[in-house]
Amino acid sequence: MKKTLLALGIVAALAISQAAHATPVTYTYADNAVNWDTWTASNNNLDDPLGSPDFASTSITMDQTQLQKIVFNYVPGTYNPATYILKSGDLFIDANADKTWDYVVKAIGQDLDKNYTLGLFAINIALHDTSAYAYSSYPYVENNTNLYPTATNFRPGLPVGLLDSVTENESAIASVNYSATTSGISFDFGSNSLLNFDDPFIIGYAVTCGNDVIYQAAPVPEPGTFAMLGAGLLGLGLFARRRKQL
Repeated sequence: MKKTLLALGIVAALAISQAAHATPVTYTYADNAVNWDTWTASNNNLDDPLGSPDFASTSITMDQTQLQKIVFNYVPGTYNPATYILKSGDLFIDANADKTWDYVVKAIGQDLDKNYTLGLFAINIALHDTSAYAYSSYPYVENNTNLYPTATNFRPGLPVGLLDSVTENESAIASVNYSATTSGISFDFGSNSLLNFDDPFIIGYAVTCGNDVIYQAAPVPEPGTFAMLGAGLLGLGLFARRRKQL
């Protein structure tokens, strides 16, 4: 019996150790936000979404505590880059859900129908620091030129990016693969992602018109099933031993 218990103990230990190498899991959250916490648009404040694109949900892929990918999913059929020409905003991450942004992916001005490699920067910007942001506008200004001046569906006065001056003297800590299609916008941090969170975190995002704002809380997943399997095997062995003794 001792040999059986030893074998079960080894299997249990191996199973528990696998929890650190579990298969990544994707969690999807419906888009229920109107604005970032306490922020308001100077016009069309409660009209979220206002026109297109319309974000249906946010999908977050985690490997235990490691953040690997974020995807903003459109309501099917609500966005076509050939018809609605917009630009991406920056992606913000609040690692501790304490209303301070800890990371930003500089994506502002990028097309919504192309792929890019972008930089991830470590920052320390308060959610309510009004001096740190680029704000929603339409038309989008690029190279001192107003683009697409006939558009009307935008919500002015909302933060959609970090001012370039905040990161211009900083080096990116990692690269992020950005991909935008008619189904959504993804930010892929990869299997070697530097982003590991022990506590719930918050994601902030919008395209440059601010028509549909993402402010999504993301709980850190519970321990993996491998750990629970290991504990179960060990418990089964102890139960069998006690039963034999009786």
